[in-house]
Amino acid sequence: MMLRVFATMVILLVLLCNVGCSKSGETQLTEEEIAIFVQLARSVMSKHIVLSNDSLTAYGVTRVEDVRSVLPTAPEAAIADFLTKNIENLVIENDVEISDGFVLLASNDREPRLSGLHRYNAFSRVGFDETRESAVVYYLSACNPLCGEDAFYLLKKSNGKWGIAAESEKRRS
Repeated sequence: MMLRVFATMVILLVLLCNVGCSKSGETQLTEEEIAIFVQLARSVMSKHIVLSNDSLTAYGVTRVEDVRSVLPTAPEAAIADFLTKNIENLVIENDVEISDGFVLLASNDREPRLSGLHRYNAFSRVGFDETRESAVVYYLSACNPLCGEDAFYLLKKSNGKWGIAAESEKRRS
């Protein structure tokens, strides 16, 4: 039991060093982004998480007005940060266990691995407002190429925990 706790702590330290606890605008994931991914993914029966902004252009979201049309109450600063972070995909070099058995899958050679999964979760980078109390994220839960749902979420932090404040209309396939 102690060995497992120690191993989990080592993995988390490696994650924090390699995947990041960086400030907004840098090219690494933050601890808060990871917390939001896990929060949203808990309701789905998959522990596999991928980072992708590919669906943003498919959704037609490239400007502040586009996000405002699906999340009218989102703070403009969070939307701007969201769009800035999602201009390019962030490359994840290796699979990383991030929390409670959730695994952030490496970016390379991901597609063949996803086709073999029953279900997975895909997230954009998270955009934060100046106070880091509001966040905007795109989330896709997929069960195969022809099955899934996606939406944009506005999250608010209350007492140190992230909760959903608003969500766009879900698209289902």
